[in-house]
Amino acid sequence: MQRLVALAAALLALASAGSVRAEGRTGVPRSAVQLREQRLREVHRPMLTSRYLARLGRRPGGDADPARGAAFGAQPSLVGTSKLKRMKAGLPDPEPRPYAPVPAFTIRTTRGEHTVAAGKGASYLFVLYSKEDSMQTLWYNSSATAFFRALPPRAHVVFAATDGAGSQGAVQALRARMEGARGFDAVQHRLHFVEEPVTLHCTAQEYPKCPPAPGQSVVHQAVVSWGSIQPSLTVTADGVAEELDASGATGWLPSITDVIKNKGAHSLELAVWGGEACDGSAPTEAVAGKMALVERGTCGFYTKVANAMKAGAAAVLVTDAEDSGGTTEMGCGAPDPCDENDLSIPAAMISYAQGQKLQRQLANGVALAVKLDARYEGEHFIGIDHHGKLREVGQVPPSGGDASLALAFVALEAQYYEYERDLDEEAAHKDQLEVTLLHGADQDEANTYLGGGRGIYANAVFPSEEVMAKFDTMKLLMQLECKCGMDKCCGEWDYVVHLHVCSEPGMTPARPAMGAVGSNGVEKQGYSYSSCNIEVGRWVTAYGRPGKWLTDASAALPVVRRGGRQHFVLSQPAWSAQKYRVVSKLLLSNTGKRGVPVASLPLFTGGAFDANYNKEHVAKEFDIPYRTMRAEIHSFITGHGWGKDAENCAEFCETEHRFSVRVGMDVEGAWLRLVFGV
Repeated sequence: MQRLVALAAALLALASAGSVRAEGRTGVPRSAVQLREQRLREVHRPMLTSRYLARLGRRPGGDADPARGAAFGAQPSLVGTSKLKRMKAGLPDPEPRPYAPVPAFTIRTTRGEHTVAAGKGASYLFVLYSKEDSMQTLWYNSSATAFFRALPPRAHVVFAATDGAGSQGAVQALRARMEGARGFDAVQHRLHFVEEPVTLHCTAQEYPKCPPAPGQSVVHQAVVSWGSIQPSLTVTADGVAEELDASGATGWLPSITDVIKNKGAHSLELAVWGGEACDGSAPTEAVAGKMALVERGTCGFYTKVANAMKAGAAAVLVTDAEDSGGTTEMGCGAPDPCDENDLSIPAAMISYAQGQKLQRQLANGVALAVKLDARYEGEHFIGIDHHGKLREVGQVPPSGGDASLALAFVALEAQYYEYERDLDEEAAHKDQLEVTLLHGADQDEANTYLGGGRGIYANAVFPSEEVMAKFDTMKLLMQLECKCGMDKCCGEWDYVVHLHVCSEPGMTPARPAMGAVGSNGVEKQGYSYSSCNIEVGRWVTAYGRPGKWLTDASAALPVVRRGGRQHFVLSQPAWSAQKYRVVSKLLLSNTGKRGVPVASLPLFTGGAFDANYNKEHVAKEFDIPYRTMRAEIHSFITGHGWGKDAENCAEFCETEHRFSVRVGMDVEGAWLRLVFGV
């Protein structure tokens, strides 16, 4: 990954025109959680949630105890009946998926019964306490006042605990802490505390085929079915056993349950690698047949496990390189072969404090044995958005984020629902003409998705040039969806996605509406995309989540003003292994602006962000079209790169980008001299 600042700047010339006015508001995408983990090539994972392990193969199974799930309410249920009967009865699928509708249901709170009925602008978030160290940090140590301030006015939050987690005392303690915090009175009517435990009735052996019980709400079903298997580690030293709080990998290593099925719960002697187990390093002591204790940092988790396996280790135990206060799931990202690899040993991660204790014991000659087993964890966070649909919840807080703000990150999820609501309202404005670029159904049918090494092209049909001349505004709606519909299938890195429009005429009507583009910019049938060099939009992908944006792309109006069939190419870095299902459309309107775009002139591109950056962006002179009323500068500026210098400036340094303009006159007419620099 090179250290680059990618910049595209264009000068937009406008001339006067008049037409019907359509009111609208431009949505500004904001990310609920976009903090980068401060380590090279380690995938950013949540501290608290456990949804990222493989959870395929769920299916309903027979009858169950009707008492299950009473704490999270009841709703009509036909567990075990056919899908057709359930549909006729208007009931949800027993294995809920994100964006499934959530019928109203009742919960029993400390203030009595409360009906959960999301939608019409209201949203709900469910937070379930467990004995995990990171959940206890959220429950007992994170700022309640920061949470109150961040919570949107129509968001409700339900706090509960899973069975076996000391639920009654935990919920009472949280409520008492919040009641004593500044700002509680203003939000108390939207905070709901459920003292009765939420029963999971699922074990590591049953998962992922844990059957739903009659009467379970959709939220309760999601808590169970969206859970995961985590490693259970018990360390024995001098006959004294201690259980460690540990996290596993995100599906790119053998599952703990498979290891247990093959070998049973078994103990391994612990041996210190003596470093980070990156390429070129060797263990300071023999690790063959043992569990290798390695440090986090410098290289990715994949490299650590691969090197430990080459040295004969039977398992890997990663200790956090700094005291983050908890553990995080271990991810894998490109260019490592995450989906297809020959790694055959399991791995787990423990906190910095636990790792330091183990290393001190080993240094003092204490023999340590680690028993490897598996445990089931229900999902800790569930959301219902403003449309009344079931949602997964993001990173709470992100690994490397401030643990004292964990509750505030819960509120940020509700803020994102409000952002989506405003975006949906703006995109659905009646005085707009929609031009579809990419539709998810076409990609499903062709089994062709946006991925690294090949983009996808789209043929869009615009109105005639005469009709296009009436529009002064063009907005671009972009949705990057997880391929399987769940966060676990979304890319784990913050990569850049570009949308370019091609300057040459549109494709023939016989050409498919969309298709794949090769890594060299050439579509499989031999069509060249060298003319697709006008950038319309740019986005930075979210960490392990879908994305949705609505941006003003009016600067590209002059390029598509000819109407008819137009050609677009959507791409991301060639080396990216991330795949997305894309839904995208252009929204054309006339908002009564003073002038319409008549020309778009490319100016600058990016480059390596170093001492020569300004020198490489030399002044440009160009003519302004006749009768231009005003000129605007539109730019995309994104900085990327990691590990290339001590400050990682392209990505993290605070910079100011300046455009200097000098206007002059010559015998031919108006001209501009434009200089760009940092």
